[in-house]
Amino acid sequence: MSTVDDGSDEYVSSTYDNTAQNKPRTRIFIAGKEYSALVDSGASLNLIDRASYEQLGSTQQLTQTKTRLYSYGSTTPIPLLGMFTGEIRHGDQSTTADFYVVKGRGCSLIYFETSFALELISQSVYTLTSETSTEKNSPGV
Repeated sequence: MSTVDDGSDEYVSSTYDNTAQNKPRTRIFIAGKEYSALVDSGASLNLIDRASYEQLGSTQQLTQTKTRLYSYGSTTPIPLLGMFTGEIRHGDQSTTADFYVVKGRGCSLIYFETSFALELISQSVYTLTSETSTEKNSPGV
């Protein structure tokens, strides 16, 4: 898996706090520890909070990151402690993924690519025709 740790700006469409009560959540395992996570198909990376990271103990080495993370519509970056790469599992599916650790408390977020790899979401492809009979007969379209 490629790392987004190039100092880029990354985004999450949901807030990372614990107010996400009615949003899609699932149970996952990160490095063998069970967590509840929000499936955020609009996020560009995986997040866990500091308390969740500390539950992993010394099994996952935290490294510094230059990445800046923003909630949708915000101009203030979400403070990050760093990142690590580890195994994530849901049911019979597992993958290796990068996780960014947020200072403070919040909910874990699993972004599109990881959710897809774990078969939590599926990708549908829609095909549009280039012209319809209405477009052919409408001037200026």
